Amino acid sequence: DVAFEGCVLVEADFAGAELERVTFDDCTLARVDFSEARMKDVDLRGAAAVDIARGIERLSGAVISASQLLDLAPAFAAQIGVRVE
Repeated sequence: DVAFEGCVLVEADFAGAELERVTFDDCTLARVDFSEARMKDVDLRGAAAVDIARGIERLSGAVISASQLLDLAPAFAAQIGVRVE
């Protein structure tokens, strides 16, 4: 149970972390690494910005907003091998 509030997390390394009941309210996440992370009840909706450098496929168990989905769409597409032109 962790609540990040008003943080700027640049190149934060959550690789291999077990994140459960975590929120990111009014935070900027830049070039974050979620490689091999496991998430349960992680709420990214309150984050001001979400930029994932590695581990986009590990977002299972997290909730994001519709606008964040649009921002992350290129990374999701690249993960499954879809080219967007």
